[in-house]
Amino acid sequence: MAKNRRKQIVVDLKLQLSLVSSFLSIFLVASGICYVALTVLFQWVERIGLASGLSEGDSFFSSLDRLEGRTAAVYGLLVLLCSIFVVYRGLILTRSVAGPIYAVNQRIKRICAGETAGPLRFRKSDYFFDLQNNFNELMRHYRNEAESRTTPALALRGEADAVDKDLVGVAAIAGRVGTVSPERR
Repeated sequence: MAKNRRKQIVVDLKLQLSLVSSFLSIFLVASGICYVALTVLFQWVERIGLASGLSEGDSFFSSLDRLEGRTAAVYGLLVLLCSIFVVYRGLILTRSVAGPIYAVNQRIKRICAGETAGPLRFRKSDYFFDLQNNFNELMRHYRNEAESRTTPALALRGEADAVDKDLVGVAAIAGRVGTVSPERR
């Protein structure tokens, strides 16, 4: 039994990983820039302390070092948690893009294999509802077109079958009339 792919987060691994890795890369670059800005800020505060006449052994600088270490730890934890969130939300978002493409692709494969199916339906959270509507309209058009071509063909086939029966009957009669039985010779 096939899995219900509509519940799966990953529908098209290659596409989704490509997009999610782009999202994550942008987030990590922005986070790195923010971390560098924080480091520069701490260095600036240290320079201000030195310029104000504090000695390097002053408790201000040891407090500043502890604060910088804690800030880095908290910042690192936040980046990790936010990275997980970015990946999860990215997968959900990309599923809304990849899902409809996957659904149309699978439907085309089934149609090519000779299967018939009802209208194509996307999830409410999916994108490309115009694609769904246009695909369904295309299928209705071709179904109607096929029916309009098939109906006259079926009618002609029925007439041809009737003519065949008549010809068989005529041939049978002609065969009886045109042949002479061996006893009459």
